[in-house]
Amino acid sequence: MDAAMRFALLVVAAAALVWPAGPELDRARKYYDSIDFDKSLQVLQAIPAKDGAVFELIGRNYYMRQEYQKAGEALEKAVAAEPSNSEHELWLARAYGGGPRPPALSPLPAGTESPPAL
Repeated sequence: MDAAMRFALLVVAAAALVWPAGPELDRARKYYDSIDFDKSLQVLQAIPAKDGAVFELIGRNYYMRQEYQKAGEALEKAVAAEPSNSEHELWLARAYGGGPRPPALSPLPAGTESPPAL
């Protein structure tokens, strides 16, 4: 094996370590962006070497499916894999919150736009 071939193999091996999910993660993101959470999860679950980005997208998919417990579990793995990634922390907090909350009820009587004058 010549030096050029060894170098090419080294580059491919290094790329696999740095970008373990590669094109599969991109494909899963496209499904996620097109609101096809089931297909996105299928692609993500098949990735053998999951990193923080993969676990985050798994968590986001579960969050969007309103499966907050599963979202939290995946996002905890994302935070453990990349503790300095604030995006993982943000989504984990959302999952712990159990999803979006309805607006607070107004203490004012129905049809009142502002508090009564004193």
